Amino acid sequence: MSELQSQLNAISELLRVTSLSDSEQEKNIVSKACLTLLTDLKEAHASNSEILFLHGFAWYISSLSEERDAQVLAFLSAALELDFEHQLAKVYLCHYLFDINDHVEFLKHYQQLNVSQFDDWRRLKFLEMNLIAKTNCSSISDAEIDHFINHYEKAQDTDRPKIQDLFNFYHSNQNNLSPSLKNFITKWANYWSLENKDQDFGDAEE
Repeated sequence: MSELQSQLNAISELLRVTSLSDSEQEKNIVSKACLTLLTDLKEAHASNSEILFLHGFAWYISSLSEERDAQVLAFLSAALELDFEHQLAKVYLCHYLFDINDHVEFLKHYQQLNVSQFDDWRRLKFLEMNLIAKTNCSSISDAEIDHFINHYEKAQDTDRPKIQDLFNFYHSNQNNLSPSLKNFITKWANYWSLENKDQDFGDAEE
């Protein structure tokens, strides 16, 4: 393994672990440190898709700001221009588009992913995001809803993402959701102890 690859692997792992932290301060400190290292590496390796991706990833876990949004999009797009098959660049571009509620663009990029190759947690998270985006943009089939519900409920506890995004979506889109999905949200919102003072889950069908 080359020295460059060893450095990129170390930065990638540090960013991955930090992205799971609940501390915004920790994320900011680590992302800034990694961006400094990556900027130095980029000067010597301008056409390296992994360096560009890690730039985008480091900005992604940074505090919200206009600069952060512009840099995430610029670096992830640049990484994909060099290597259209860069899976993680596609993954985090999808996350970013979903985060800013650009569901149309999210769906375009989501179609380029093979979610069956993801680990169970990430696969279920993307199925949840796809369900929300499709419901918001047009419609989603009962088969797709059942596919998500069945896979979520069969998964191991450690492989189930907390359905916070779906829970939030529920509050403003109840009329667009099927009874089976409402019941699913009720069940797992209680399991995860998700709360919204303005919402009474007692209306969901049994």
